[in-house]
Amino acid sequence: MISYEHKFEQYSTLIQKAMEIIRKEYDSGITLEEAASQLYVSEEYLSSQFKKETGYNFTETVRKYRIEKIKELLRTTKYKMNQIAGLVGYSDPKYMSKVFKEEEGILPTEYRRNSNGIS
Repeated sequence: MISYEHKFEQYSTLIQKAMEIIRKEYDSGITLEEAASQLYVSEEYLSSQFKKETGYNFTETVRKYRIEKIKELLRTTKYKMNQIAGLVGYSDPKYMSKVFKEEEGILPTEYRRNSNGIS
């Protein structure tokens, strides 16, 4: 998993900026197209550089970042699933749960129960 808080310096300036865009806009459904436009590069170039430097494609990275934010909210808040879904950019809490289970192997409610008090 890409570290968002550390090791930014190991990536090129372009990828550092792309990761910063993900950090700031993950909850609004940022796309490769929008990020490339903000960075004044082609989608193809950003996509290839992103994969080359991080090992993940742009969409996978946004998804993984959202999952990390969901986990954080599950551990540190008592928000309901629909509230968490909205905060991380999913309009449908059922879809968020499906994505979470695909990534983590358990449902968000199970994750919360398992990490209760761990924070």
